[in-house]
Amino acid sequence: MRADPPASPRHVLVTGAGRGIGRDIALHLAAQTEHSLTLLARTGSQVEQVARECMESFEEGAPNSARSPHPSHSTRTEGGRFVRTFVCDAADPLQVSALPADEADAPDVLVLNAGRFDPARLSQTSRESFESLLRDNLFAATQIVERFLPGMKRRGAGLVIGVSSVGATRGLDPGGAYASAKHALTGYLRSLRLEAAHDGIHVSILHLGQTLSSSWDGLDVDPNRLVDPEDVARLVRTLIDLSP
Repeated sequence: MRADPPASPRHVLVTGAGRGIGRDIALHLAAQTEHSLTLLARTGSQVEQVARECMESFEEGAPNSARSPHPSHSTRTEGGRFVRTFVCDAADPLQVSALPADEADAPDVLVLNAGRFDPARLSQTSRESFESLLRDNLFAATQIVERFLPGMKRRGAGLVIGVSSVGATRGLDPGGAYASAKHALTGYLRSLRLEAAHDGIHVSILHLGQTLSSSWDGLDVDPNRLVDPEDVARLVRTLIDLSP
């Protein structure tokens, strides 16, 4: 049986890349593909550490590569592959609007991973908490899409991968407000899929079950019953590498 050729290198942007699922996605893509990476996170020290680990994977795969400084916090190999980082709250419209989005910088793939879990029941959730969850789980995705979708449309190609939750399909108790925010995200992405298909843009949604991440820190949860984030990373890689 003839093996499929490796996917051509792409530029992949990952939000929430400083820890948890986003970190695993970035490290897996760095080690297992030839894709370049743009990593966004709120905490600079975390995302810079992830970028260093990604570059170590780059260099293991290309022994003759060399590091060089870049004005946009980028590290690049001699072959042109790069990792660059931005300290950015994806839910903050001003910070997102400052991200470079011209033709040379526009990513081919958006991995909309940034989000936040809240285990509170609906009866325990204030209006302010509801709005905060919508901000972190919905607007952190919509604003990244709004920033980079025009460049994808001009190219006539692109892929958007949204990390949602099974809570978006069946509700949660506890965690009802979180499920509501993820339900909104799923509705947005399904609508985006219909609207952007005419421009050659594909949209995929991952409805994850309970996944091992820092969201569970301090909670009484058996880690052996949680989804391995490395499996999520493999799934993201598969989606990126599928034929258009």
